[in-house]
Amino acid sequence: MNQLQSKFRGCLVGALVGDCLGAVYEGDQVVSKTVLNRFFTGLKDSNKKGFKHPYTDDTAMTKSLALSLIDKNGFDARDCAQRFTQ
Repeated sequence: MNQLQSKFRGCLVGALVGDCLGAVYEGDQVVSKTVLNRFFTGLKDSNKKGFKHPYTDDTAMTKSLALSLIDKNGFDARDCAQRFTQ
């Protein structure tokens, strides 16, 4: 994998993780430090099984756009729109 591909992959992974972890706070004006600490402490709880933070439409659309760019070797509005509606 070349350096540009690695950066692109890292960007997509970062967006996915941010989407999964931040979805519960979407729309909140302010999130207190206490609430965030409780949330991250809960993530480290070994009694919890599996990852219970599914991705949202933001990640689904990002994935669709990335696949379209790869398949069409550039931006194709029609293909992208079809993927978004699927």
